[in-house]
Order: sequence, then C-alpha cells, then structure tokens
Amino acid sequence: MSTNKPDTSSEKYKESLSNSLRWDQVEGQAYIQLPSYPNLRLVPFRQGIEDEIVTLFSHEVIAKRLFRLPYPMYRHHAEEMISSLVPKHQALLAELSTHLPSPPPINTPLLPSSPTHIPGFPFKSLVDTTTGRKIGDLNLAARKAGMTDEEVLKLPSKEQDWVIGYVLDPGYHGKGIMSEMVGCLIDGWIKNWMDIRAVTALVEDNNTGSIKVVLKNGLVRVGSEDTAWPEEKGGGIRPTGQYERKMF
Repeated sequence: MSTNKPDTSSEKYKESLSNSLRWDQVEGQAYIQLPSYPNLRLVPFRQGIEDEIVTLFSHEVIAKRLFRLPYPMYRHHAEEMISSLVPKHQALLAELSTHLPSPPPINTPLLPSSPTHIPGFPFKSLVDTTTGRKIGDLNLAARKAGMTDEEVLKLPSKEQDWVIGYVLDPGYHGKGIMSEMVGCLIDGWIKNWMDIRAVTALVEDNNTGSIKVVLKNGLVRVGSEDTAWPEEKGGGIRPTGQYERKMF
C-alpha cells in the first residue's frame, strides 16, 4: 500500500469523498470506497467476523481509548454486538435500496435524488480487500445533550445530532486512512443520506492523532468535559474535547 497521503485540500478530493458510495454487483450490496486506497472499503457488518472484532478491539492501543466497550473483549461480546447490530443495519440497507434505481449502476456514485433521511450508518467495517480482514470500525449514534437516543430519533432530522466513533488497526496508522475513513462517513454518507443538523465527536485532549482526524474533517472544538475512565483502562478523570461540524 502506498504511504503517500492524499491532497485533502483539493476540490477533486472533496468530491471523491462525496461520491464514495458505490454498488458491488458480485456481493449485491452497496459499499463505501476509500478513494485514495483502492483496496480499502467500508462494508456492512456481518456474521462470521467475531474473532476479527475481538482482535481489533482488544489491541492495547485501541482498547485504552474506548471507555464504553469492555476490556478485555471476549468472543461473546463480539457475538452480542453482531446479533444486535446486523438486523438494524439490514433495515438501513433495505431503506437505502428504496432510493436506488433497479438495478443500481456499477462504477457510478450512488447519490440521492432528493433530500433523504436514513437514520443510521450500516457500513461499519473497514475491510482490506487484499486479505478480506476487518481492519477498522466506524460507529455512528444519535446523541444530544440532555436527551436519550430515542428522544433524538423522534426529532425532525434537521434537529438531530449524531456522534461518531472510529478505530483503525495500528498497523495501518500514519497513512491518512483514518481521516479518509471519517471523511467518507461524513461527506459520502451523512451529508448525502441523513439530512441531520450536526455530527459530533468526543476526543481525549491527549489523543493528538484523533484530534487531527476530526479537525481535518471540518469539526471544530465547541466545549470540554471531564470523563471518568474505567479502572481496567487506566482509570482517573480525563479531559475530553467536544467537537462539532454543522451539516447545513
């Protein structure tokens, strides 16, 4: 894989993020192609990747940053994650299919013909197609201060805020992949298919790499909070920045 990072300031690059949703005729499903990395794509969660999930989320570099997920992660945690998320993601994919021509075009960006609100993100797994292995993960959840997730989902889409989370196998760090992965999520999916008010992120103040990722993707710091960290991941109170990008 090339170690040359893309020119993220160019208009051509920004357009490539917006046009990253494609159709795989062989698999019979949509996917998101990372434009600068032909062998990397975001695909739906599926059965059979339990061990890959455990390996990814148990890596010390990743696990210490994820205060909501169990550590160590065991296979039954991955099984529960898949059994919970796959049906939800299949419903989102079914909703997406209602907005696509039949059959969907191949090697052509999939874009909505009118403002569309699909309430979620079904392309959770970043896969290296040369190995078929899951190397990264994206999470998107409805989240607004003072409200439950269910209350947020009842709001008109243009009043909704969604929070992003992202991890990448450390063996792939330093190549701009994580920034592009998040860029595809925001500009290739959220902006085109969700019609929401804002995307947000919570990042530890000492996580400089992750801060660069959100800043590169147009999020700005809007606040701070102190987060109580689980004892099994180091414990203590950690200063955390609140970041936001308004979508319109």
